[in-house]
Amino acid sequence: MKSTMEELKKRGYTTKHETELIKKSGNVYDYLKSEISSERTAAVRIISDECDLNFDTVSLLCKMLVSEKALYTKIEICSLLSEAPEEFYSVITEYLGFSGNNQYNEIPEKLFGKKSYPLPRDIFARTLAHAGYQAIPVIFEVFEEGSISKVREAVDAIGFICFYDEKCEDYFEKFYEYSEKFSYDKICRWKFVRAFRSFNNTKVKNILGKISVNDEDNLIRREASESLKIINNKK
Repeated sequence: MKSTMEELKKRGYTTKHETELIKKSGNVYDYLKSEISSERTAAVRIISDECDLNFDTVSLLCKMLVSEKALYTKIEICSLLSEAPEEFYSVITEYLGFSGNNQYNEIPEKLFGKKSYPLPRDIFARTLAHAGYQAIPVIFEVFEEGSISKVREAVDAIGFICFYDEKCEDYFEKFYEYSEKFSYDKICRWKFVRAFRSFNNTKVKNILGKISVNDEDNLIRREASESLKIINNKK
C-alpha cells in the first residue's frame, strides 16, 4: 500500500517547496532542532548544497544521527557525512559502536548468502563505508586507539570499502596485523574473517584455509570457508 504524503513527512520526507521556504527563512541551522522531521531533513539538505562544513557542524550532525528516528532525515545526514572532507572522518569514528542496538553481539547462525558485501549494521560504520577508500587511514586509527566496540564496527567499514575497491590490496598486510591483535575477541575474529573476502592474494587464501580447519569456533571456520569460496569465484 502506497504511503500518504503525511506518512512520508513523518518519516522525514521533504519537498522542494518546503526546502525553499526554509532556505528563504535564513535560519537553516535552527531547523536542525525542529520537532518536524521533514524540516530537519530540509535543513540538512540545504547545508549539504550551500554551506561549507566545519568541525562544529559535523559534530552536531553526528549527535543528531545518534538520536534521529526519521528514516529520510537519517539518510540525508549519512549522505552529507559520507561526503565530508577527510579532515572530519575522525569525528565520525568517535561514534562507532555508539548509536543504536543493531550491532552484532553474537555470531549469526545463518551465512550472508548474497554475492555483495553486507552493509555495516552500525550507522556510523555504514557512513564511513560509503566515504570510500580515502577513509581507510582514519579508520585504521581506531585499531590503534579504539575500544573493542569501535574496532568491531571499523572492521565492517574496511571490509565493505575493500570489497569494491581493488586499490585496497595495498592495505592487506596492515589489516592482517590488526586481525592478529584483536583475535582474542570472537566477534572481531569472525568479522575479520568475513572482511578477508575483500582481498584476493595467495596469503589471504592460505590464512583462510588454515582458519577454516583450525579455529576453535565452528561458525568462524564456516565463515572462513565461505570467504575462501567467494575469493576463488571472483573473476
